[in-house]
This record gives sequence, structure tokens and C-alpha cells, in this order.
Amino acid sequence: MQTICNIFKLVLNIFFPISCFRCKQNGVYLCESCFAELPKVEGKVENLFFTIFQYKERAVRDMIWSLKYRGNRDVARLLSEYMYEWFCEDLSDETLFRGFVHPLVIPIPLSKKRLRKRGFNQAELLAREFTMRDTSFTLSTNVLYKIKDTRSQTTLKNRTERMANVIDSFEARNAEKIKDKNIILIDDIYTTGATLNEARRILINAGARMVLCCTIAH
Repeated sequence: MQTICNIFKLVLNIFFPISCFRCKQNGVYLCESCFAELPKVEGKVENLFFTIFQYKERAVRDMIWSLKYRGNRDVARLLSEYMYEWFCEDLSDETLFRGFVHPLVIPIPLSKKRLRKRGFNQAELLAREFTMRDTSFTLSTNVLYKIKDTRSQTTLKNRTERMANVIDSFEARNAEKIKDKNIILIDDIYTTGATLNEARRILINAGARMVLCCTIAH
């Protein structure tokens, strides 16, 4: 099966060659030079929120669009690698001083309606790839659920509206699986933090020990 997949990818690359989202160099989605030149978000956005790129950059927006609306798993794999390496630079301090070990990796879920419409959850694609990079990480997709089909956060004008939009939109189930656990919440974009903050609140209230959040861009 793996051989068939590799052949299929080879054929696709012949007829639809991949190229750097920034400089258009063939063969890669983001070349080393462009990665180095893209402005990064230095340090945490807030105390418990980690992110890499600045969303204002066109190449970053294009990569996220390819992931979010095309379900591009190769882009998910690349971005999760960046997320993991960026996150772990700061995670070492969390481990040393706060005992952040053996975390569960939980993607921000979609509502049933939006999942049916899109066919996949881009945060879960990232989380699956992210988890595969460290044997001490465990993917968990059956504890956090989106129970309200909220409006898209991008359609709302300000932080107040976004916070009100997601209040009580998540639910924690199988709470015994997260009691006293460390958790990494994964999403694609951090804007105002309304979604991640609400999901984090639900997990903490359900018994999680510590919840850190990691995204591609801010």
C-alpha cells in the first residue's frame, strides 16, 4: 500500500509539481531560505500560548489555506514539524520547572455540521502529525467536543464578539482520561485567543493539570 501511495505522489508531482509558497522554488512547499526569512513570533503570545509565524505574511496564509480548505496532508506534515521544533524549544523550560511531561495532544474540534461540510478537521491533521514526532505524546480525539455550531470567528468584528461566540461551545467527555494530565491544544491560527481560551477553560474545569496551546500563526 505504501508503494502505491508513493507512486501516486510521484505521478502527482510530475503533473502538478509542488513549489515553495514564497519563492516558487520547485520541489518543496517552503524552502530553507524562505523559512529563515519569514518573520517569526518570538516567545509566547501569552503565558501559555505558543505560535511560530506571523499570519500577515502571504506565504503563511497560503499554506494555512491549503491545509484548511484542501486538506493538504503534506503541508500538515511540514507545518507540524515546524510547530514541534518551535514548541519544544520552550517546552524544555516547562518540563524542567513545571513537570510538563507525557502530554495528551488534543486538536480543537469542529462541530458535526462543519466537519460534515469540510470532510476533515485541519487541526486534527496537524495534531496527528505533531504527535508522531515524539513517543511521549499521545493523540486524544475523544475528550473535547464542539457542541455548538458557532459562527466563523473570522466573520466577527472584535475580541468581545469572538469570546461571546464560543462561550459554552465545547464539552469535555471521558473526563477520567484527562484528569491530572498535561495537555497540548493544537489549532491552526491564534487571533484573539477566544477559541483556545474557551477550550482550555473546559479542559481545566474537567480536571486537566496544565493546558498549553500551540498554533501555526498569529
